[in-house]
Amino acid sequence: MEDLDIARNPVAELATELEKALARIDELEARQAHDQFLLAIAKRHLEMTEDAIFYTDPELRIKRANPAFHRLTRLGPEEVVNAGLDSVFRGAEGQKLLRLLVPRLRAAGCWQGETARACEDGSARQESLAFSAVAGASGETIAYIGVIRDLSSLRSAEKRLEYSSRHDALTGLPNREAFLAGLGERAARAAAEGGSIAACALDHADFQRVNNDLSREAGDGLLVAVARRLSEAIRSVDLLARTGGDEFSLAMELKAGTELRDLAARVLGLFDAPFEVAGRLIYVSATMGVAVAPEHGVDPTALVARADLALQSRKAGAKSSFSLYRPEMDERLQGKASLASELRSALASCVEAKAGAGGAGGAAAGKRCGRFYVNYQPIVDIASGRLACVEALSRWEHPKFGQIPPGRFIPLAEESGLIVELGRLVLRAASAQAGAWLGGSGDRAPIVGVNVSARQLLEPGYVQEVRDAIAKAALPRDFFVLEITESQIFEDLDAAARILGELKDAGAQICVDDFGTGYSSLSYLKRLPIDTVKIDRSFVCDIDRDRHDRRIVETVAALTRELGAKTVAEGVETTSQLEILRSIGCDYAQGFLFGRAQEAGELEGAIARGYARTGGLLGE
Repeated sequence: MEDLDIARNPVAELATELEKALARIDELEARQAHDQFLLAIAKRHLEMTEDAIFYTDPELRIKRANPAFHRLTRLGPEEVVNAGLDSVFRGAEGQKLLRLLVPRLRAAGCWQGETARACEDGSARQESLAFSAVAGASGETIAYIGVIRDLSSLRSAEKRLEYSSRHDALTGLPNREAFLAGLGERAARAAAEGGSIAACALDHADFQRVNNDLSREAGDGLLVAVARRLSEAIRSVDLLARTGGDEFSLAMELKAGTELRDLAARVLGLFDAPFEVAGRLIYVSATMGVAVAPEHGVDPTALVARADLALQSRKAGAKSSFSLYRPEMDERLQGKASLASELRSALASCVEAKAGAGGAGGAAAGKRCGRFYVNYQPIVDIASGRLACVEALSRWEHPKFGQIPPGRFIPLAEESGLIVELGRLVLRAASAQAGAWLGGSGDRAPIVGVNVSARQLLEPGYVQEVRDAIAKAALPRDFFVLEITESQIFEDLDAAARILGELKDAGAQICVDDFGTGYSSLSYLKRLPIDTVKIDRSFVCDIDRDRHDRRIVETVAALTRELGAKTVAEGVETTSQLEILRSIGCDYAQGFLFGRAQEAGELEGAIARGYARTGGLLGE
């Protein structure tokens, strides 16, 4: 008789195996339910998205598409299922696209680009395309997924921004940048063809009186009326622009036999009749300064400067008159050269003082370096009112003239190359101050930002300077912001992308400053490691009165959010502007509403509270 294994219990073993099997079934059912949930989410996303999404078999025959695909292509399911890509991309343009797309897609497994689709009304709609292969278990291609995105809204927004960046929002006339470009083209052509161009700076008196005595709206109405009358009077070959608060500029072709005096009299005569503004007749007079190309040069900036010199000389004289530029007026420009020389000496002494102190700080932690020091302007989180950031701004106290406005010495530093050394001083001072605030105030310490010039950005050792400054101040990552104007970025987009990427790796945030004053193309921003976009004050100052400005700010804020970046509105001066920016969804605000630029010590109270003042405490 065989021995029985009494320790073995077949029933218990069966129960254990059954329990394991049931647990496995539960696990499989749970996984299946989760997979079904994910499939339902994916299906819903495909139904809701505005992107046209479809997939094909390995032979590029369409198998299925989402509703957006049928809306975009105006093709029903029965028209595209099992059809080739030529059913979607038709005509000569479509064939050209497919000859490019298909070989590259099969070779690389992916492709992306843009195309134009012909619409029923005869227009062309820009679309972005992206294709990607789907691999099977053994690596072979089992399908392709295609995505088509309508770029109409983006392109329309970019066109509006481009137009706004080169035109005055109030009058619709070209702005200073557009005028300089147009004047330069005309002056070069005149020099080549033996012609002459009059560059005219026109200023109308009594504008401030209208603003003060009537209202700002009346002043704006007067500017619009002046612009309209000038526009109707000039020839199609001439160029009119609003280049300042109450200043207009003209580039006028001088035909053979045309007397400059007669031309000036014709323009100034337009101010003899009154302007009707808000039901009232307003009389204003005007003065004009003129420089002639090529006699006085062909560089547009120099021509405008000389016309301005002539205008200033005439402002002190009789009204409704003009003055022609004369070389002796350049003495004023010589004063500018003298100031540039003093700027160089002041910076040199500051560098020597820093070296004599063993390199310990220049203007560090809010202290002055010779005649230079740094002030900080608050930037506020709109949602909470918290003091989130400060912008470091350089200041120069001249021993004879006192405070020199940044608008005078910064351009001098740019032109002379001194901006590199000045920027280096500000970088070290601001980073040191950021470290001091962080050590003393902890979480309440604001992030500190500095402006970076194009010259600095292209300096071979600049990235290392930033890395060293951040390390010396013991700043955490993203606690220091570098502000770069959009025009600097656009000069060499590939170089900018590389350098900005290195600066990001060094621990800095990247901010595009004065957005809207240059090329204003949001499409290039997606190629760059951007954290923040600053909307120029020219779009903010009238946001509570001008629907066009509001629409521009809304567009920039929305598209910036799509890029995963934040927006800062510059030049905020009133609570009504702030409330509109809050409703738009702008993230941060900067301007006199929260405070002018101040020395570091004056900000201690705001940092301790964590809030900036707007009359009372914002956020309380």
